[in-house]
Amino acid sequence: MSYTSTTKLGLFKPVPGTSEPFRASDFNDNMDKIDAEAVAVDTRLDTVEAGLDAINVGQDSRLDALEATDIAHDGRLDTLEALNISTRLTTAESTNTTQDSRLTTLEGYNLNTRLTTAEGDITTIETEQVQQNNRLATLEIAAGNPPVAFSVDGGTP
Repeated sequence: MSYTSTTKLGLFKPVPGTSEPFRASDFNDNMDKIDAEAVAVDTRLDTVEAGLDAINVGQDSRLDALEATDIAHDGRLDTLEALNISTRLTTAESTNTTQDSRLTTLEGYNLNTRLTTAEGDITTIETEQVQQNNRLATLEIAAGNPPVAFSVDGGTP
């Protein structure tokens, strides 16, 4: 008759084939050891679960924040997608075409020709002024008043 014990819990166990008798006290002792180990493991498991629950609460908060951020970003992305960039580009191109057309119109005004016309008009006015001054001088002489000398540009005689 022979027996051995387990390494972890030290449970009594008979070696097979040795005709070790069954003893209720050995069985009860083994059950007490198993129960004590189960209580110890259960306590350790409760501690681990409590730690995981605490971590889980923190992770849930972080996950909720990430989900809220995701929703906000999704809304912002929808807004950006709704802005039809192609339409805005077409509008800008159309404005550019309009501005180019207006610039071409301004370039079409020949400022040199208009300036030359104005200079010709000034020369005509000056010629008419000299003629009117001569006629006035003639009238002043006829009236007995001598004419006052003047120049066309309004300067001194």
